[in-house]
Amino acid sequence: MLNQTLFIPKTIQIQLRDKENRPIEHENIMVGIKTRANQKNNINIYPFLSDKMGYIKISEEDIREILISIFHMA
Repeated sequence: MLNQTLFIPKTIQIQLRDKENRPIEHENIMVGIKTRANQKNNINIYPFLSDKMGYIKISEEDIREILISIFHMA
């Protein structure tokens, strides 16, 4: 079981944009999430890939599956 103090949002939605804030409509751009912990482990979770419209949607379940594989939790 994951630590009860770990907050995982239900959904994270990202839209890729350029420097002029225009949407980047390109698929398979990889994004990772880097978290910093006050104690013990910083966590890097990836890969998350954009769809053809440049959107990335990450669910709570996606994050939990990665964390379980990192920490071999059940």
